[in-house]
Amino acid sequence: MEKENVGHSNFLDWHENLIIVLKQVNKEHVLESQVPEEPPFVPKAAHDSWLKHVDDSLDVSCLMLSTMILDLHRDLELFTAFDMIKDLN
Repeated sequence: MEKENVGHSNFLDWHENLIIVLKQVNKEHVLESQVPEEPPFVPKAAHDSWLKHVDDSLDVSCLMLSTMILDLHRDLELFTAFDMIKDLN
């Protein structure tokens, strides 16, 4: 991921490398589903699961932004990881 920033012409290569990195750290799920709304008054385990998804999404979003050209970074900096991939596709 450090070798090349995603730009307008190399998305597919970047995306493939991103998936490899995320699989290694068990965070590829954030590209597959939107972060749900915070669940109201659920058991601690359910809340902890939601919180992990939120934290994973933030980690992946930061990784993605750090490997983008500045134009894309500016356009997508407020997006979640899921929304970034959706927009880039």
